[in-house]
Parts: sequence; C-alpha cells; structure tokens
Amino acid sequence: MRRTWCDDMPKTVTAREVYAILQGGLRSRVELGLCKAVADGVLESQNPFEPAAARRPRKWFVLTCVVTGATVGCFLYFNV
Repeated sequence: MRRTWCDDMPKTVTAREVYAILQGGLRSRVELGLCKAVADGVLESQNPFEPAAARRPRKWFVLTCVVTGATVGCFLYFNV
C-alpha cells in the first residue's frame, strides 16, 4: 500500500477538546492558580514537616490591614 502525505498528519481536534485537555492539565496541578499565589503572598511559608498546621499571616499584611482600617475608621469618624 502506498503512503500519502496526509497519513503522517496529526488528528484534527476541536476547540472543545483542546479546552478540555488544558482544563484537565491545569486542575491536576495544585501548585498553580490565583488563589494559591495570593495565599503564598499573604501567608507565611508552609512547614514541610507539618503540612496540616495553620499558616499565619505575614507581618506586613497585618500591618497594612491595621493601617488601612485605621485610616478608613478616622475618615468615617470625622466625616460622617
């Protein structure tokens, strides 16, 4: 049997199939994602020896929340 140029071509996939493949690949990677990035930026590093231990917020985040809260509180107190 004689081979033609189209015998070596990959199978054509639809946009839905590509989306499903990408979605499955991203869901299997737990270290990716916006929520994970925000949590890593705001919380202290996880203890590798106690992965179930609670992660405390970073000091700069707590300070920023306190200063922002105080600023909003002063603004509301003196203007309302």
